[in-house]
Formats: sequence, C-alpha cells, structure tokens
Amino acid sequence: MSTPAGHPDHTHDDESAKALAGDLDAAGYTVAAIESLWERGAAETSTHPGAALRRGHRVPALRALAHVGADERSLATLVRCFLLGVPVASVDLAAALPGLGAARAEALGMVRLEGARAVPVMDLRPYAFTDAAGSGEWWIASDPGEMATGGALPEEYVLGVGGASMTLSGLLLQRPTATAFDLGTGCGIQAMHASRFSDRVIASDISARALRFARLNAALNGIDGIDFRLGSLYEPLGGEQVDRIVSNPPFVITPRRDGVPAYDYRDGGLVGDAIVEAVVGGAAGHLAPGGIAQLLGNWEYRRAGDDLADGLERVAGWAAEAGLEYWIVERERQDPSEYAETWIRDGGTRPGTPEFEALHGAWLEDFAARAVESVGFGYVLLRRPADGRAPALGRAERLHGPLGDVSG
Repeated sequence: MSTPAGHPDHTHDDESAKALAGDLDAAGYTVAAIESLWERGAAETSTHPGAALRRGHRVPALRALAHVGADERSLATLVRCFLLGVPVASVDLAAALPGLGAARAEALGMVRLEGARAVPVMDLRPYAFTDAAGSGEWWIASDPGEMATGGALPEEYVLGVGGASMTLSGLLLQRPTATAFDLGTGCGIQAMHASRFSDRVIASDISARALRFARLNAALNGIDGIDFRLGSLYEPLGGEQVDRIVSNPPFVITPRRDGVPAYDYRDGGLVGDAIVEAVVGGAAGHLAPGGIAQLLGNWEYRRAGDDLADGLERVAGWAAEAGLEYWIVERERQDPSEYAETWIRDGGTRPGTPEFEALHGAWLEDFAARAVESVGFGYVLLRRPADGRAPALGRAERLHGPLGDVSG
C-alpha cells in the first residue's frame, strides 16, 4: 500500500499554524456553523446531510453546500475541501485562507495544487467537547478517510477523532495532576485533553508521521507544554515515572502474516491481545505511587478443551500480577467473525470483494490457531498503591452497552 500524501512529508512552522488558525476562525469553521449548514440542507432536500455523512455518503452534503450565500462561501470551501475531501478551485481556497494562502497551505501539506484546482490531502475539521474545565473547540488535522480516498486505507494512515477517542476522553478522570503520559497519541487528541488538567504532558507514538500531525494540532490550537517523543510502549519514558497514564493503544487483534495490512493507528504488532497485556503490565513500573492509568482494550476468550479462559479474568490477572489496583469494565463482546468483519471494513476494504474475503479467512484462521471463542472490549482503570500499601481494589465486571452519557 502506498504512503498517504500530505502533511507528514512537511514540517509545520508556528507562524503558518497561527495563520491557519486565524483563517479558520475568521471563516467560522466551527461545529455549530457546519451543523447549521446541514440543518438548512435537510429542510431543503428532506435528507439530513450530517446523518448521511455518518453513514459514509457525502452527496447530500455537497448538495447543501451548493445553496450557501456569498457570506458563507469561505466556510463552504473549507467544508468541501477538508471535511468532504473534494477538490476546490485554487482561487476559492486562497480566498478562504487569506492569511495562510494557497502556496503555504500546500507547503503545510494540506493540499496539492494542480493548476486551477487544489486537491485536499489532509482532513481538517472542528471538534467540540465539554469537560470539567468547561466547553472547548479545537481543529483536528489527520489523514483523509475512505470517503475522500475512495479505497482501502494505507498502513501509515493517521486517524483523526474516532469513536474510541471520544469514549476515552469522555471517561478521563480530570483531577489536576502534575505529569500525564499519553501512550500512542496518534493525532494527539488525548494529550490535548490531558493538557487541560495536567501541568505537563508527555505524548509518544511509534509513528513519526502521527507525531507530526500531533505537533501541528497542538500548535494550531495554541496548546503548549506537550513533550512529543518517538518510541514504542513505555520506551520513551525511560526510567521516568508519571502521575497519570492515558492510552487508546493500538489494541486491534490482527493476523501477523503476509497480505494482512498492519495499520499503525490500531495494530500494535504483537500476537492476539499481547499489546494490551504489555500496556497493563508495564504501567506499574512507570506510575508514581498513587498514580492512575486509563486505557481501552480488547481481550481474547480462549478455549482449551472443555475449559474457557475468561477474557475479563485474564486482564484482571495481568493487573494483579503487576501489583496494581484495578477496575475493568467489559462493554462489548463479539464472536471472531463479527470482530473480523468490523475491523476489515474499518480499514476501507469493502464486503463482497475478493480482498475482503481473503482477509476474513486470514482473521478466522488466526483466531482458530489460538482457539479464540470471542473477543471482549472495554475500559481499564489502574492505580499503583501508595508506598507500603497492598492493593485494595480489584473489580472486573460486564456492563454491555453504552455506559451513561459519554459525549464528544
């Protein structure tokens, strides 16, 4: 698979990021403004463009943009280019980004200029949230998704804010803390959230491409104090201890064989659920006494003869062996075929194609080799006991379905 074009082959500078932020602000490139466009589009066509986009279809949104007035032309250009992934006229892009300009937008890796048109090579969209510190809104840059590219994703793909990202950010404990560590930061979203309640944030990723996106996102939103480091798992910390660990690790269970793509944003390169075991077990050595870790993960239920190795109990065992207190909530459980279908489709490979069927077979063979009966997904909360104290909390439970109101 080819390497995505765009931003990570370029290095942002603070002046360009500041100019871009000013242009986006002046154009009113916000969640509320875009929702207003979609609501008006729904009134005119009886089809809600936002709902269609969530299903992966952009035609209703493009029809809605065709009816905007002159005062919203810059907003419509930005939405068409960076949210819908459709080429725009170079002169329209220059008008929408007067401070940055089309040439600097290309240098920043946002577009590829082809004569009279600008082809988007970056996804850039507003993201609104509410946490203990109040309401906020950021712009988040990432690689264009399947809707824009029209095909399977490249392995180096950098994901923006996905459902798992919002789930974790909605669950984060937000008590003030000294130093937080975001393991596997991706586009930087968890590090940015952690910056709102942490004096200092360290963010790491094994992908240099992801770190370049994360640095751009921090600069674009005026967030200082994040120390970005390249490396796997806890290696970037060395011997340093932190007070908080947050992680949406690359926990997707993927066959380790030729022909099966290993996506940087979701695949940790280990067999089965070993990446989650490594994150859980390694937390003990990098949390300060009383420190807390929060992460998402998958765990396998494996059968050995008539016995079933309970996946939830396996995760609890990893935490207990590390001497950590734990509270683990399993939110969902899928059989091997359902799990494989979910993640093959997530990578942009469409059902009914020979490629999909080949990957489906590889996934089922991989699960069968370990006698995996099902895969659990959920939330893991860990705490290192204060010095001299034995672990006092050990709780693992199944609460399938959404847990309360976790809004993004």
